[in-house]
Amino acid sequence: MDAGEGNPWDAPEAGPAPAPVPEPAAAPEPAAAATPAATPAYADPPAPPADDADPNRNKVVLIALGAFVVIALVGFLLSRHGSSDPSTSANNSTTVATLAGGGSTPAGSGGGGATTGGQSVSITGTVDGFARADSRTTLGALPNGTKWTVETGTWGIAGGSAYVANPDKLHRNIVFIPTGYATGQAQVKVTTMVAQAGLVFRYEGPCAYWAIESSPAVATWNIVKVAKCKATQMGNTGYTAVGDGVTIGAVFTDTSITIVVNGKAVKTLDNSDLAGSGKVGLVVSGAAAGKARFDDFTAGGPKGQGVVKAESKPGAAGTKGSTTTAPK
Repeated sequence: MDAGEGNPWDAPEAGPAPAPVPEPAAAPEPAAAATPAATPAYADPPAPPADDADPNRNKVVLIALGAFVVIALVGFLLSRHGSSDPSTSANNSTTVATLAGGGSTPAGSGGGGATTGGQSVSITGTVDGFARADSRTTLGALPNGTKWTVETGTWGIAGGSAYVANPDKLHRNIVFIPTGYATGQAQVKVTTMVAQAGLVFRYEGPCAYWAIESSPAVATWNIVKVAKCKATQMGNTGYTAVGDGVTIGAVFTDTSITIVVNGKAVKTLDNSDLAGSGKVGLVVSGAAAGKARFDDFTAGGPKGQGVVKAESKPGAAGTKGSTTTAPK
């Protein structure tokens, strides 16, 4: 091949002659391997300084702690509000138990439509719908002729409803009737609800009776026992319907009391204090007492018998009042 035609073995035209390739030297004897230095022990990286900590961590912890405290407080208040813990009266050990299904959505305006859980209870006996002439001085008498007896305040009738025409501002306003039985049942519809309106039962006199009184502000009914002129709160019905049109009732035996709201049992107390009196009636107190209105009052014996005339003995011929089921 001619020079300049790309023979890879030809040197460049102007370059120096290639240097001779020296003979390869004999491989030296391998040297003894050097002893490696000791490997240092592993150490954890230093912790970051406190200033490098997550600045939001403390805030999250504080918020979580605050939420826990609020939840615990709300739970405590709710449990106290509808507490079913045993209560003790001065003369009798009282076991208070909320029946299964108790409680409801509280009623506001037109709250009579609210339903209350629990066992259905039909309170029967003689019904007084107060369907008679208006009066500012008397409630008149039941259909069988048993007259209402006023204890406190001046009671009357307005538009077919019972009310306190002239309230006593210092005491509970009470009006009652004798059923003629030692045990029994009673119920009334509060068509216009105010605080401290309700029902009395086991009534012996102005210093000895039981009462169920409304507390709309906290959606419950307070259970009160008055003995020797001293009032003691015996519990409440828990979160319960309280509003216009709600019915409140009681079924009382020699040893127990069952509170009924809108036809449902919401609380039972095992208690015999003041047992033996079958007198029942209406109660209201406080600044708004005169605004309360009551209708469809029902009272009867332990089996729903009609009210016995006050001047007659139970079981005597011709003494029973009309026996009907209270309007719902």
